[in-house]
Amino acid sequence: MVAVYGEDETARNRYKQLSFQARSTHELPVESNAYDLVIAYEVREHLEDPVRALAEIDRVANRWVLVSVPWEPTWRILNVIRGKYWRRFGNTPGHVQHFSRRDFVALLSSRLEIVAIKTPMPWSMALCRKR
Repeated sequence: MVAVYGEDETARNRYKQLSFQARSTHELPVESNAYDLVIAYEVREHLEDPVRALAEIDRVANRWVLVSVPWEPTWRILNVIRGKYWRRFGNTPGHVQHFSRRDFVALLSSRLEIVAIKTPMPWSMALCRKR
């Protein structure tokens, strides 16, 4: 079973075989350990409470979690260089959290075992395993 929690018309039209549902990251409507793999790409930086969201992701994951965030402050610097969001000092609208690589690792390792970290510019990505 594959369920994707999020609201994106492009993805919905492209991947008609998947089920898309808009849900709170803090209260996913599934049993504990329901998914072998949970992917949270470009989500954490938009959440008021990323610790609570990570707890919920940990709850529904059975084995693996794959997570990415923009690498700060590099993300904001690159926005300024390309002439975006100057009045916001490069902060992308909707980003309420800003993760350095150290902050990202600290958050994830508080609940999960980090198996691999990849750092393609300008992101931080981690493959984690449930403890």
